[in-house]
Amino acid sequence: MVKDDKFYACLKYIKESEGGDVNHKSDRGGATRQGVSQNAYNLQQKELGNKGPYKSVFDLKASEIEDFYYYQYKRYNVDKIDDINSRYLYYDALILQGPGKAAKMAQSVCNIKVDGCFGKNSIASVNSMNQKDFQLKFTNQRREHFNNIVKNNPTQKVFFKGWINRVDRILSQIQNGTIQQQYNTIQNQRPLQQDKFNQSAQNPKGIDCSVDVSVLNRIKGVNRMSARFIIESQENIIMSDLATVLSVLHDPSLQNQYKSIQFSLDPIILPNQEEFQQQQKVCWPDAYVDRNIVQDTELATILFDADYLLKLMSLGVEADGKTPFNYPQELQQLGLKSCSQMGQQKQQRLLCRFWLVPQQCFYSQINNKYLIDDIKVACQARQMERVGNNLQDKICQDVNDSAYQFAAKFTQIYDTIAKYYPIFNRLKQLFKAVALGRWMYENNIKANYQEILRFCKKANNSPKAIPILKYEKLGEENKTPIYFTQAEKLQVAKDYLKEKGHPTTQNYIDQIVKQIPDLKGYSVSSSVQYSQGGVNTHCQNMIESKSDPKVDKFINLEEVEIPFFPSKKCSACNRMIENHLSNLNQNQCSIHNDYTCYLCLELITNQDSNPKSCVINNYRYIFHQSCYNQYETIINSNQNDEDWN
Repeated sequence: MVKDDKFYACLKYIKESEGGDVNHKSDRGGATRQGVSQNAYNLQQKELGNKGPYKSVFDLKASEIEDFYYYQYKRYNVDKIDDINSRYLYYDALILQGPGKAAKMAQSVCNIKVDGCFGKNSIASVNSMNQKDFQLKFTNQRREHFNNIVKNNPTQKVFFKGWINRVDRILSQIQNGTIQQQYNTIQNQRPLQQDKFNQSAQNPKGIDCSVDVSVLNRIKGVNRMSARFIIESQENIIMSDLATVLSVLHDPSLQNQYKSIQFSLDPIILPNQEEFQQQQKVCWPDAYVDRNIVQDTELATILFDADYLLKLMSLGVEADGKTPFNYPQELQQLGLKSCSQMGQQKQQRLLCRFWLVPQQCFYSQINNKYLIDDIKVACQARQMERVGNNLQDKICQDVNDSAYQFAAKFTQIYDTIAKYYPIFNRLKQLFKAVALGRWMYENNIKANYQEILRFCKKANNSPKAIPILKYEKLGEENKTPIYFTQAEKLQVAKDYLKEKGHPTTQNYIDQIVKQIPDLKGYSVSSSVQYSQGGVNTHCQNMIESKSDPKVDKFINLEEVEIPFFPSKKCSACNRMIENHLSNLNQNQCSIHNDYTCYLCLELITNQDSNPKSCVINNYRYIFHQSCYNQYETIINSNQNDEDWN
């Protein structure tokens, strides 16, 4: 999971305080590794639904320890405390003294109902209090708590000095600005990583977001309810591709009928021109409105590179028009060869048009979560007929047609071809980005248009006009005999006599004419093959994946914030409203929103069965059913947290 910078700033010093591996006989929490006690770890695993026996904390890897800390950080709403120093202070107490005790101490300091549940009322009270007063009073609460532990249980006296030193050190770090400086350092380092990715972006300082771009290149889908990207473990949908797609869809000056992305290589047709000499790169929607929208982006580069390579492979020739294209051995064995070699071509001049399209898009959808599972790419064949100065499509439907056969073979072994030519895998990623971007747009997931533009990776795609691709092949089998006319024989005889210095009398001319054969020679016809075409990115055949009901595709996938999601401040406290609430046009953050759960602060929707309510401090709050059960357990429990750590 992707963790925020304030978490890392706090964790650095908490781990320093916790130290290494400990297994003290008097420690109620049991064996402890870097602050992770066996008891606390076992409890976390139970909450996650994992069945024991659980591994020893001494076997935990560094990443598992970090995940444990982050789970506590989110589970007990530490991230909802605005001030980073108060957040650090409370987080340390939660780790060392337990979530129930930390909540009770904070509630006592804020002079509100003490129930051990750090919910909406507690968070709002901490955030509204003078932070320096809170930090001093909370520290005193911690000291008093440690005194009571030793007073009630002398066996814990061995830990007392260490506890007090830790509390004093934390207060000193807060007063000296140590935590704030650490947070600033992390923030200042982040743009350096982003500039490296997007040197040619519209914003010269790079992408302005709070997560690494390497994470944003692993997008698999979107959670509409949380307004977050769903991330997988490896590179999948590239952020810059998705941003370019969304920049088209959210372009305020572009009409809906033009919001599709296509690319083609079109021959430049001049009047009375027998041969095509040049072709131009044409991008849509740019061509509709006569301005650059995708033309200067990396997305257009991918479309051109994939299409151009397809044309070379269809012609069976390199860009010079002479050197034969060298198909890899495996592709040859699978039957891939040039279009002209696929069948007997009767036409002397062939103009084929091959299109790369997303033939089928497979997706998974559960409630508000949407994943792009796979894309099947197809090559479509069309023949073009020149009518005056225009070209008209003629769809290839004849299975014996060589263009049809080439396109069908290319489609059949597309994934194998992509092993040798990575641009076709890159095109597949781009098609996924288009499918996801369109779903986001159609499902009203909000986006800030100007922020989207910062993620569009720019590229220099000039020149726009390039030499046309063609393959001119001499046909030995098409020799045509040419015979001398009588006039030509007379002229040849006269030229010969003049060259030799003989008189051009009729007698000499007749003698030479008799020696000239009737056959003048042969004319060798040439077969000129052109290959045009393009890429249409829009998939019209969306298919929901057939999945095993026992397999939850979403369970192990992480989520990250959508960096160009529009920011909005809470009308009650001026803090930023969470994305999922802003996406639903809510004007208050999760702390002050009437429709979020008191305990977990997540939105309660129509899909939640039997929500509960409870009056706390003369105000009625609502709960998820499961959260209400947890809340009752907390307030009815008399067990202390001394054995937490």
